[in-house]
Amino acid sequence: MATWTFKRLTAPTAAQVTRVLAIYRSVIEPSEQKSEAAMRAQLAHPEYLWLAAIRDGEIGGFATRFGGVVGSAA
Repeated sequence: MATWTFKRLTAPTAAQVTRVLAIYRSVIEPSEQKSEAAMRAQLAHPEYLWLAAIRDGEIGGFATRFGGVVGSAA
C-alpha cells in the first residue's frame, strides 16, 4: 500500500508546476480560476506556502496559504 508524504514546494520543478496547475484546473470552477500566469507567480512568490501531497512519486493534491513565512513572528 502506497503512503502519502508531504513536501513543501520551495522551488518547484516544471513538472511539479504542470501537475499543480492540472489539479487546480480539474477541481476549481472555471469562472473561479486564476490565470495560469497568476498561479505561476504565486508558486514562485516566497510569501506563498505550497504543500504537495505525494504518493508513488506523483503529486496527488496540494494546499496553499499566503501570509508570511511559517514560523515567523507576525
